[in-house]
Amino acid sequence: MGRKHDKKEEASIILEILNRIPLSKRFVSVDDILNSLASADIDVSRRSLQRYLKQMYDCGKYGLVRDDRGNAYGYRRERTDSITDNIHLKPNECLLLRIAQEHMKYQIPGTVLKSLGFLFDAASEMLKEKGSNAKENQWLNKVCVISSSIPQMPSKVLPRIFDAVSEALYSEKKLRIEYTNMNGKTTSAVVSPLALVQ
Repeated sequence: MGRKHDKKEEASIILEILNRIPLSKRFVSVDDILNSLASADIDVSRRSLQRYLKQMYDCGKYGLVRDDRGNAYGYRRERTDSITDNIHLKPNECLLLRIAQEHMKYQIPGTVLKSLGFLFDAASEMLKEKGSNAKENQWLNKVCVISSSIPQMPSKVLPRIFDAVSEALYSEKKLRIEYTNMNGKTTSAVVSPLALVQ
């Protein structure tokens, strides 16, 4: 059972939750919000988070939209007149965030990347609002990273696998894996991930 938060802590937690619910068509799950909060060292139990989300949805002040078609609810926000809807980023900050997101997405743990998701979403939305002809948007097509080594085809890594491996590496934990080679032979093992190589 999680500890009880005082009113000041509750207000801070509600703002942190709002920051992690995108102003977009994309829904985020309770698990996504919980993981993002945990990555930022914000201690909230699943039950408390669900209670906060229900209260925020029921009061109707935050523009919360709930997807209740499945067993687990998803949430997104629609823009309202509230100042909490706006993370104030300058165009150059949006550009920097988008470049960092593209070039670092396979170099930092998935949970850490997800904890910054609300910032990346805000940067993407702001650049989208400026239009495709904005110089910040055009700049994204003018930069790339070229390796000095022999070019190779990148491996296709499922996001859930990358998240599990990067989290194990970050937390210094072992992984129980099952691998099937090209000949169809399946091998099970417990491994210690050593590094991420791009």
